[in-house]
Amino acid sequence: DTALEAGLNLGRAALDNQLNDLNGRARDIATKLANISDADMASAITRLRESSGVAETLVFTGTGRLVAFSTASYSQWIPDVPPPHVLNQLRVSRNYSAAEADDAVARSTDKETGAEPQSAAGGLHLRVVVPISMIDRASSALGVSPDTRWLQVIQPVPEQIARNANQVQQGFGDYQELALSRQGLRKLYSITLTLALVLAVFASIVAALALSRRLVRPLLTLAAGTQAVG
Repeated sequence: DTALEAGLNLGRAALDNQLNDLNGRARDIATKLANISDADMASAITRLRESSGVAETLVFTGTGRLVAFSTASYSQWIPDVPPPHVLNQLRVSRNYSAAEADDAVARSTDKETGAEPQSAAGGLHLRVVVPISMIDRASSALGVSPDTRWLQVIQPVPEQIARNANQVQQGFGDYQELALSRQGLRKLYSITLTLALVLAVFASIVAALALSRRLVRPLLTLAAGTQAVG
């Protein structure tokens, strides 16, 4: 149990380090995009994505409008928009960073495109969403708050790390199932041994009564004969 728990903590620490690094790169990109207009946003995020070594970047507004999208995968045409729970967290904490499984993304993409789902083989990716601080002088002069723009950065976890983390997590889950089944077996064994003990005591009492009758019967016959002679 201790070894498996240490393995899980080690995997979480590795993912947390990568997540913190990606969060820093995302905030650096968001700072450089602060004064970029929507027309120049696509070329800007492509240039910043390539320079920072990020796999996918997406800029969207608080109302859900897509501003710009850039990815290193030429086979990906549809951007991975933030799920509803991510948007809900952004309204509360103003940022989001977590490690997610690739199968959830594959299922949501398949529902939108109508394609057959593909197995993700237990892959992981890191998702970070940070706000882009903009200074809109025209809107500020009119007293209107501009629509908040958000930067989403997605980086896949290396396949070896994701596979090892999934194996450790699966092994820990299997161990927990074995531990629960062990408790059930211990209870079953205790009940079985208790019943066996009760049956053994009952059988010993019956055997003792039967044996005592066989031993006492000749003595009773001798006593009856002695009384007859007397």
